[in-house]
Amino acid sequence: MTLLLPLLACLETGDGAAHTQAALPFPHPAGFDEAHGQALADFPDSCSSCHREGAEAAPDCASCHEDYPHESGWLAGSVHGPDALEESQECSSCHEAGAVTPACTSCHASYPHPADWAGAESHGAWAVSHGSAEAVCGSCHGDRLQGQGEVPACADCHALYPHPEDWTTSHREQDLAQCAGCHGAAGEGGSSQVACARCHASYPHGSDWVHGHMAAASQRGQATCLSCHETGEGPAAVPAACGAACHGGGE
Repeated sequence: MTLLLPLLACLETGDGAAHTQAALPFPHPAGFDEAHGQALADFPDSCSSCHREGAEAAPDCASCHEDYPHESGWLAGSVHGPDALEESQECSSCHEAGAVTPACTSCHASYPHPADWAGAESHGAWAVSHGSAEAVCGSCHGDRLQGQGEVPACADCHALYPHPEDWTTSHREQDLAQCAGCHGAAGEGGSSQVACARCHASYPHGSDWVHGHMAAASQRGQATCLSCHETGEGPAAVPAACGAACHGGGE
């Protein structure tokens, strides 16, 4: 009976009504520090009668868990994401593998990232396969994937990504080697699954292009070629850039 008195006292709510949920043992048994998270998850109301904020009889959650109970708006990745990276140990005490409360993967299918995540063929392909990279990664990696807090920006590794708004007209001026990591060595699509040929039907050029490019240019018009090859003052049939490179200075 002696043990029941503190238990019953702890199970009374503020208005004196008895608790309706299953009672947790009190005094708490040895090892309860490691198990109390699961107990709280199973019986969320069984602790609040004693451990409510400001209670003198028992410590509240925040006395050990600085970020719990979570504040309003905590669910947004832009809020808990940076904090989680800075205080991963603090979070893992409850969220480790989802043993107590939801694991990161309950909402973020790709996090924690696997060991080979740094390779573009891993994270690039995953982001594309799940829709917009900004939509699926932005909750942690920030607006326009510019990074936030300890979370890196895409541009930390990919200097040309995210692409600027004028990319459709300016990308031809870039070093194609910088594109290969995502778009493949020959611009065939790579992990991004976006090939140059999506917009440029004749690019990447085939192995027999030297012999067939004049016919292709005649069929598609010079404007198709000039989107990548600089124009000039040469004869209409042979732009100056082509003439200077291979066709006798345009004569």
